[in-house]
Amino acid sequence: MLAPGMGLSAPVFSTLAQDLASHGYVVASMTPTYSANVTVLRGHAVTSTPAGNHEDLDEGTTADRLIDVWATDARFVAAQTGQDARLAGYIGASHPLYIGHSFGGATAFQACHDDPSCAGAVDLDGALFGTVVRAGLRAPALILGGENSCVTGTCRATVPLEQTMRHRTRQLLAKSSGPVWRYEIAGTGHFNFTDYAVIYLAAPIRALFPLASIDGARGLRIQDAYVTQFADQVIHHRPSPLLAGEHPYPEVRALR
Repeated sequence: MLAPGMGLSAPVFSTLAQDLASHGYVVASMTPTYSANVTVLRGHAVTSTPAGNHEDLDEGTTADRLIDVWATDARFVAAQTGQDARLAGYIGASHPLYIGHSFGGATAFQACHDDPSCAGAVDLDGALFGTVVRAGLRAPALILGGENSCVTGTCRATVPLEQTMRHRTRQLLAKSSGPVWRYEIAGTGHFNFTDYAVIYLAAPIRALFPLASIDGARGLRIQDAYVTQFADQVIHHRPSPLLAGEHPYPEVRALR
């Protein structure tokens, strides 16, 4: 199950979804109604609302309430995918993997916490919220952060927001009983984990989606390699060379 970041939609993560599908995984995603900037329902555009896309998600109580809605939706999507008659006999959906970017990454961790059958969770540069921060995860988890991102729990926080992000990650790590792998990818920014890294955008629009210095396609290849090998290890029990310490990508720094 793949969850987009706040304001974004499922198609913006097609690169990751297609890579996972090419390795034999069925990928279901969601575009959260009233949180995405635009959702199309029955041919009609539905925009975001203040309740669904709050202007200050850094305030913990507001984000915690919304994360419960997203996590419930994510679990529903995962369950419905497993019950799809068209896929019967072709997939093993008893142990879903939850993946997300930004607020979707927090959603993935919360959904995995709430779902006893969760095989694992992946957070792509997403600050954490919800009860999972205080309770931790039993299932394996992967955190991929941008350069100097505080979502990995290791940044040099200089402002209160960064300090809060770092504290939440450290709190989750202290409470988690499952293994957690954390990596920082040099030269990446928040939107390098989306298809905006490789989509041509005119200068005025690109300013809305700041990207860092890494080649966009390479950044996505690195991301996809770690996510796919994580999925292979936690779902199919295939040992991952990357998670075991292989270092083919000089941009990646493993965090302890």
